[in-house]
Amino acid sequence: MKARGRRTGSTNETRAAVLRAARGLFAKKGFQGTTLRAVAARARVDVALVSYFFGSKEKLFENAIDLPAIADGLGELLRDASPGLGKRLVRYYLERVFVENEQSVAAILRTAVTDAKQLPKLRMLLGGSLTDEAARALGSSNAKLRAQLLGAQVTGLFLTRYIVRVEPLASAPVEEVAALLGPAIELTLGLASPSPNHRATSAHGKKP
Repeated sequence: MKARGRRTGSTNETRAAVLRAARGLFAKKGFQGTTLRAVAARARVDVALVSYFFGSKEKLFENAIDLPAIADGLGELLRDASPGLGKRLVRYYLERVFVENEQSVAAILRTAVTDAKQLPKLRMLLGGSLTDEAARALGSSNAKLRAQLLGAQVTGLFLTRYIVRVEPLASAPVEEVAALLGPAIELTLGLASPSPNHRATSAHGKKP
């Protein structure tokens, strides 16, 4: 006889349900505030099944945020350095990453600000997937630094647009944001040079 309220279905369906539950809780409570028992309750499975699938809360977190999927798309984009890459990158984050992986991104940020013990793990996860994949695609001598700066730009975009919801950025059309932010991202990645007027302003504090 099946326990009342327990999920039925295939192993893949059950595993996917656990991951959905984990993403929601990690996004809301961070790593420290989420327990395997709470994940199991939300997914309507026995807590032993969560441990069976993932082994530990650390491994569950790693699978829930699914950084490799984001990194694959990012690397593919960066390997095409044709004109307009900056705009394409902004659209990739606004139309795909921040939509399909919103809870994963929120889980990373909430964990980073609420659980200092997890920062080394987060650095390893981010560096081992997003940063390294982006750096390989860029291939320049300072590619890792440029990849990290790209990460800082899109993290700020996510915080401002989706978490703090500062207007008018929170409601601005994707194309408008991409058109304005894209050139700055291309500068970060070394794909464009500042205009002469910008260099003069930076060097002397005012235009000649």
